[in-house]
Amino acid sequence: MRKFVVHTRPLPGCCKTGDVPTIVEVEGEIISPMEDPSVMWLPLGEFLYRIMLPEALFEPKEAKQSDGSKKKVMVPVVYHSHAIYHSLAEAQESAKKMIKSGLDFEVRKGRLAAYTDEELEAKCAEIQTIMLP
Repeated sequence: MRKFVVHTRPLPGCCKTGDVPTIVEVEGEIISPMEDPSVMWLPLGEFLYRIMLPEALFEPKEAKQSDGSKKKVMVPVVYHSHAIYHSLAEAQESAKKMIKSGLDFEVRKGRLAAYTDEELEAKCAEIQTIMLP
């Protein structure tokens, strides 16, 4: 099942510059308490989402080999339901909120005097969207 995430770190092969988030279409599976009893601690309506594609989001994990040595392998990452968006529009709105809150933070800290709506829109226009093939 395909969903969207707002990714804030650079992705391999992506020409992302600056501090603007990237919207990534992902494919994965929902892990709910009904399907997996090990996640019974989740509140009602929440779920975990195991991302199977793209592999660029996988995280390294140490695995023991049969000879006792350790080897790093890449494993699918699991996101919590609050970080998963069902539509591109939801993900875009979340990315815009992240940019606005980042600018507001810079103003509060005194690193930025102020910003205009035009500057906010220009920064939002830099948001990249990566779709699965």
